[in-house]
Amino acid sequence: MRDVNLELASLLYDMAAIVGDSQRGWCYKLAANAMVGGDRDITPLITANTFKTISGIGPTTDRIARELILDGDCGFVERAVRESGKEQEIARLHNLRRQYLSRAAVREILSRKGAPSRARYRGDFQMHSIWSDGAETLESIVNACLERGWSCAGVTDHSYGLSIAGGMSMARAV
Repeated sequence: MRDVNLELASLLYDMAAIVGDSQRGWCYKLAANAMVGGDRDITPLITANTFKTISGIGPTTDRIARELILDGDCGFVERAVRESGKEQEIARLHNLRRQYLSRAAVREILSRKGAPSRARYRGDFQMHSIWSDGAETLESIVNACLERGWSCAGVTDHSYGLSIAGGMSMARAV
């Protein structure tokens, strides 16, 4: 599945990285956040010429979006990245965003038949106990999981390196 919203957001984040901490950079980030957080695929808005009605979308973002939709990529941003000399930084940022999904993509996935649901959960792999910043004991967590009919669980307490979150010390871990 192609996530056009995320593709556009990524291009806008690239532009923000190129221009740096400036009014333009802030505007690119604002537009990128609107793409990631938008509830629906932007493609129909672009083809219907109503894309600029989204708050934070200006002429340059509209241009980038049109190139992306019509050409499948964006020469404008590719040129800007090349000319900025920040290819390595941009590539590093792309790597960080590689597994993200936009809100529109998540909504589409969840609307599919057989999509994840609370009734289909078999476990939780991100829980904290009183050993760091959680409120429950390990025994309480295990019992709650069993009551829900879960077959697996993962407790992810913070380590000593994150003392602000109540991470346990190495001595406590032993």
